[in-house]
Amino acid sequence: MLVVLAGLRPTLALAVDPAAVDEVLALSGAKRQIEQLDGHLAASRKYSFKNMAPEMKSRLDEIFVAAYDPATTFADVRSVVLREFDDAKGARAIAFLRTPLAQTMTQLEVAAIAAEAEPELRAFTLRLRSTPPDARRLGLLLRLDAAAKQTELFLASTLSSLRALVAIANVARPPNMRLSPEQLDKEIETARAQFERRASEHVIVRALFTYRSVTDDDIRAYVEFHESDAGRWLVDLLSRAVLTAHEHSRTTATQRALDEIQKDDARRCIGLPCRPAPQMTAMASISIR
Repeated sequence: MLVVLAGLRPTLALAVDPAAVDEVLALSGAKRQIEQLDGHLAASRKYSFKNMAPEMKSRLDEIFVAAYDPATTFADVRSVVLREFDDAKGARAIAFLRTPLAQTMTQLEVAAIAAEAEPELRAFTLRLRSTPPDARRLGLLLRLDAAAKQTELFLASTLSSLRALVAIANVARPPNMRLSPEQLDKEIETARAQFERRASEHVIVRALFTYRSVTDDDIRAYVEFHESDAGRWLVDLLSRAVLTAHEHSRTTATQRALDEIQKDDARRCIGLPCRPAPQMTAMASISIR
């Protein structure tokens, strides 16, 4: 009977190899790109938190930095990848990521998004106006955009961080000028349509810049991996992990901003017959301004 009962027990899932997960995150460039997050977000705050008193700006920076801490973001990404990792598919992805071609492409991708590369990117973009890209190369990069979900990821992550920035900036507004959830929803829909039109162009220009030193044959091989079963699995997994981490950061930033607003309201009402402030939920949509 013990033998029969043992045979009826469900087979336990094999444990995921954490070393394989860490190798994927390292070889794909995901880890290094997350580590570069501080520089990009600092630039965003520079333009969003402007014309403010130093004390208020410091206060808003503190909320944002805590919510978008790179170490926390990486931990969130790694958690999702660990939970959904498939060792067999992961082994095929790692085999490609270890190749000289993949390592070269990853290094170029990481270098292209570094803050130091921005002046060269701007100069490259200006040159494109007078020197249009080769049609064959453009076609390859459009295929890569679709297979690697580059525009989709760029749009989703950028909108998420901008929502957080505006939610935090709302703390600095006088109480009678703060935006309600309904106003935020309306403005984000208007801004989203405008931003979506520019996102694809931005991604293609950056791709032309990133892979400018690579041959068409190498780009084609890179595209073909992303269009393969192992490539699609890897892209889907990393996309979900990154977007989950971004949303966690956004909701954390939004909640902390709302907590700050409620503290301000409470301080203003000490000893006064103030009416309760309208409650806003942490998941309320935030607009781009």
